[in-house]
Amino acid sequence: MDNIWNFQDNELIETDKVDLKPFKPVGRFFDDVLTLTKLYGIKLHPALRESSYREAKDPNESEMQEE
Repeated sequence: MDNIWNFQDNELIETDKVDLKPFKPVGRFFDDVLTLTKLYGIKLHPALRESSYREAKDPNESEMQEE
């Protein structure tokens, strides 16, 4: 079972030593945050949920692009 998220777990990370050169943002908030948490080796806060940041596809969007 995973531990509950807390500040102490992430507070000990030495962020100055993390190499961000491999980070290439894709322009989707959740995906970019998830990539950064992996690079930093920190836990993602449970309030940041993928479903909250996935854009709902507009059914009219494809029709507008075809015109």
